[in-house]
Amino acid sequence: YLYRGLAYHGLHRLPEAEESFSIAITQNPNDTRSWINKGEMLTLQMKFNESVPCFLEAYTLGERLALTRLLSSKGWIDSWDNFEYISAEVEKEAYHCYISSTSYCYIESAFGFEYTDIPGYITKFIYKMASYSKDSRFLVHPHSKSIISKQTGINSEYKRLKLGVISSDFGVHPVSSLIRGLLQLINKT
Repeated sequence: YLYRGLAYHGLHRLPEAEESFSIAITQNPNDTRSWINKGEMLTLQMKFNESVPCFLEAYTLGERLALTRLLSSKGWIDSWDNFEYISAEVEKEAYHCYISSTSYCYIESAFGFEYTDIPGYITKFIYKMASYSKDSRFLVHPHSKSIISKQTGINSEYKRLKLGVISSDFGVHPVSSLIRGLLQLINKT
């Protein structure tokens, strides 16, 4: 049923995928991947109240890969129970991934980083090593830590883009939470 759920997900048949993962969990309640996959299907259907228990169960069973998903989902539904602990665990894992980049990392993505105090350079590192990451048309200039677009034929020099961000929704608003990670990636020099 785990593979059936993955097939349904590939076909964008999310309710059927959710049902398959539920059956897989019934057959093997200790299968953390089924718990995470069911949580993902619920998240994709915007059923965050139902996805949090799935990620929490996977984490309780010892699956640290559920941490960022748990943090994200709890943030989306304003569930602050144990939030500081989960956030601190995500921060610890992110620093571990950055410091020992050759060992196994328990973070697959930077989801949920907007609820932490993880610096932008570590967020960039995590995005770069994520399995869904592709070669970017952006690069890091050898003498700068800023992300700049590859330019060819312009005197072989890089041109900086000046960027301004204006919004009336930067206070206590979902837009603020969603854009915080992006703003951390901007080099302010």
